[in-house]
Parts: sequence; C-alpha cells; structure tokens
Amino acid sequence: MNLKLRELRKKQNLTQMALGELLGISHRNISKYETGLIMPDIDTLISFADFFNVSLDYLVGREYVDYIADSQKENLNVSETNFLNEYNKYDKGQKCDLINIVANVKSNEIKILNKYLSLPSTERSKAYKILEAAVKVYDE
Repeated sequence: MNLKLRELRKKQNLTQMALGELLGISHRNISKYETGLIMPDIDTLISFADFFNVSLDYLVGREYVDYIADSQKENLNVSETNFLNEYNKYDKGQKCDLINIVANVKSNEIKILNKYLSLPSTERSKAYKILEAAVKVYDE
C-alpha cells in the first residue's frame, strides 16, 4: 500500500517526532508507517486523514479511477484519466480552489490556455512574464 504520510508530513514541514507528538503516536511508529514496515490501524489512518485534511483514499494511495465502475472506465479517455489522477493528489481545500477556478474559466479563455500550452517553452516563458506583469499592475 502506498501510504502518502511522508509526503503530507513534509508538506507541513513537520518532523516525525513533531507529528507523533501532535497525534500521540511514537515517532518510531511514524517512521515504520512511512517506510511500510507496519500499517496503521483504521483509527490511526482516520487521525492522519483528519489531521492532514485529506480523504482516506488519498492517504492510502487510492486514485479515483481505481474505483470507477468498470463499465465507466472504458468511457474515460487518457486525458480524463490523467486529469482525475492529478486532481486526486490535492487535499480537500485545494480541490475546492481548483473547482472554483475551473468553474469561472470561460470557453474563450480555455482556447487561449490551450494555445499557450502548445507554445514552445521559450515562448511560453515570454507570455508568462507578460501576463505576470499585467497581473501585478492590476493588483496595485
């Protein structure tokens, strides 16, 4: 099982010792969970998921396409599958932010983004700097 505990702990800039103290778990067990030597019980998994504000599915490395009904999987194309896998790497708050952003993007903006993404990296860099400068002016 691919427990994402180390990744989540490091994102929070916590040591194994600090995480253990916050959750009442020995740092030795935190280390063993992260290396896969032992698996936490369900109550401990729930504590981790609550602490890091992620789903149990995310914590144990389960991705959305893993549990879509087989009849639905065949209807997903590669880009949809990749999108769902990437989406499931985010915590609940980040997912809400992403949904809000996507919900407010207009079709003409999507066309521009697609054109931007198809540019060579040097040209993308130039376009990004122009957009970044425009946003700074707007923020002031």
